[in-house]
Amino acid sequence: MMKEPFKKQGMEQFYQSSNNPWGYGNKHFEVYRYVFGEIENELPEFLFVLELGCGEGYFAKVLLDYFKNRIAYYIGIDISQTAIKTATKRLKKYQNTFLSVEDFELGDSWTKYIGDVNFVIANESLYYCDRPKTVIAKLDEHMVRDSHLLIADSIIRYATRESPHRDFNFKFVKKIIHNSHFIDGYRWSVKAFLSKKTGGKGRGKK
Repeated sequence: MMKEPFKKQGMEQFYQSSNNPWGYGNKHFEVYRYVFGEIENELPEFLFVLELGCGEGYFAKVLLDYFKNRIAYYIGIDISQTAIKTATKRLKKYQNTFLSVEDFELGDSWTKYIGDVNFVIANESLYYCDRPKTVIAKLDEHMVRDSHLLIADSIIRYATRESPHRDFNFKFVKKIIHNSHFIDGYRWSVKAFLSKKTGGKGRGKK
């Protein structure tokens, strides 16, 4: 798939085109569980989660099932109202919050949802931003000290590399690579970086 930046109208059409436009399946979920297993001991005991680009909630369901009672609350945001409606239905038993926003890069409206979260996730979403570092800069400004940021994406699509801990106030914690799956004849490899907020302008600064 060619890279295209987040465009609200285009993403709405994409999510309306199929019940599962990204083709998520068990092999993807196995990779997610692998990533969680690699980072679970690095995270706080109780998790206050914000996911950027939650889509239809496939990743969130694996997350909520894996960490179970460790998750105090979860907020998922996406630019597609269609995706948000699907995610809300898929995960209604968890009684979490899903919200549609205009964009991640230019507007600040989504930053008010960061609140006191201690675990922010960008899973296969920053690739589609024109300026992914703009998003990370906003996280750097608003996240509390000692909160964690997980950026995970296909190695082919990966846009931000290791910039969260190189260019901003994030300390590198762990890199996870999973590259054992072939899906539809293509190798689906995931690289994830877990970083920890150490300072800066955010609410956690002392």
